Amino acid sequence: MKKVVLILLLIPCFSSAQEVQPSHYIPLNKEGNLSIYFGWNRSAYSLSSISFEGEDYNFTLNDIKALDKQTEFSFENYFRLDNITIPQTNMGITYNISNKVLLSLNVDHMKYKVIRGQATTIDGNIDGDYEAWNGIYENEEILMTNDLLKLEHTDGLNYINLGYSRILLEKSIHKTIGISGDAGGSLGFMMPKTNTEILGKDRHDEFHLSGFGLGIHSGLKIHLGKPFFLNFNAKGGFINMPNIRTTADKKDSASQHFFYLQGNFVFGFTINAKGIKKPSK
Repeated sequence: MKKVVLILLLIPCFSSAQEVQPSHYIPLNKEGNLSIYFGWNRSAYSLSSISFEGEDYNFTLNDIKALDKQTEFSFENYFRLDNITIPQTNMGITYNISNKVLLSLNVDHMKYKVIRGQATTIDGNIDGDYEAWNGIYENEEILMTNDLLKLEHTDGLNYINLGYSRILLEKSIHKTIGISGDAGGSLGFMMPKTNTEILGKDRHDEFHLSGFGLGIHSGLKIHLGKPFFLNFNAKGGFINMPNIRTTADKKDSASQHFFYLQGNFVFGFTINAKGIKKPSK
């Protein structure tokens, strides 16, 4: 999956400007096009050091490994409206401000699950009613058991972002049927719903504003005529979350940052909000 994402991200490097089309050609990406899309993603994450702070502890777990959380495929899990956020999903709206440039509002519903039981190192101090975990640590090796930490951004790692894309490739097969390629960037905020159990405290799971994200993206769109399309898209970027809620007590928090890769398959439909202009006589 990582190789596929990297190939898609490199598409702009090999794409030339839009091809010269016949005068009767109808652009696949036309000014005024308004598109709505929905689909699914797989994601991968870099190592991340996670810092935890509370009234009687302040420590960091170093180089933590995490995976996405792919939902088993079934019609009920992927297509029932009341289960729409169980898988890792992408949805959004795009608008062509010109034949070459589009803006978008996107919700990337990724999932991030810290691998339980992994070996890591710890720095900091724990000084409370935590039995075996109390102590002062300096790069000490430990096994991250469930009584120390369970952490998942699985409801999910929600990246709500504004995007800018430029059309770099457009090839028509027949009128509004063809392919196009785009690349661009995004910037937005993180609104995770984080499942956390730390040092035996009660499980916490609430939506909260935790930080920001940014990224670059590239994709290939298959235009199936009016109005449908399929889109294979890749994103890569950086997420910084300095304010992660970990318990019901606001004094308890966590912070982390990491890089991500995301491979997406989405489908949608397009209408032209400006209408079709008749050619002048």
